[in-house]
Amino acid sequence: MIEPAASPNTPEPQLDATETGSISRLHRAQIDDDFVDRSRFCVIDLETSGLSSGEDRILQIGAVTVMLEPRTGADIESVHGSNTTARRVRVIDEWSTLVRLGWPLRRVGPTDIHGLRRRDLLTGRSARSALLELRDRLDDSIGVAHNARFDAAFLAHAARRHNVDLGVDRFLCTLRLARLADPERTHSHRLVAICERFGIVHARPHDALEDARAAAMVLPHLIASSPDGWAADTSVWVDVETAARLGST
Repeated sequence: MIEPAASPNTPEPQLDATETGSISRLHRAQIDDDFVDRSRFCVIDLETSGLSSGEDRILQIGAVTVMLEPRTGADIESVHGSNTTARRVRVIDEWSTLVRLGWPLRRVGPTDIHGLRRRDLLTGRSARSALLELRDRLDDSIGVAHNARFDAAFLAHAARRHNVDLGVDRFLCTLRLARLADPERTHSHRLVAICERFGIVHARPHDALEDARAAAMVLPHLIASSPDGWAADTSVWVDVETAARLGST
């Protein structure tokens, strides 16, 4: 778990004795804001040849690096029926690559889902080259993925296979954040459904870059919908080594 710390330049909320029951809540909310203010998020998505991180292979990687900026009062939106200030997404960088299959050639898996065929991958980068590029993009950023256990497990196995240190030990999971924001499970937490709920266009599901873009766009809405203290809640973080040990499903 990343341990966010309150900014030393931001004064603590001043409360009188009758409001002491709210101190913890306000302090946790301030920690969340400080964490978001000083963080850059690299939102990733993978398309793979199957569901087994140990046996199947990464076919496509998409990554979108963003900052989340505070909105003005005029930008206040209604999320889950409540007025919130979901932050504005500022896209810093986007990147995507296909990944060549190594020898012996392996199956490409469900082409009816990801749409990738063997001939498409011939122009892709080697797995090691793609992982090194992703490592550079994850550097100094918070890794984010929707259903991060799946992506983390595949990345961990691929990194070991190709002797690459990705330099990241945990990912923020937007699926888990959606569940934290919806404890009664009144909504679907599939990425497409979340996009629909927040009015975000997601025209090409199962394209790695489009999925990464969609997850980046829903991230501020999920943060705005989550309870105070979400950044320190271990349930929304996925440990990479644990994901590798447990597998992708």
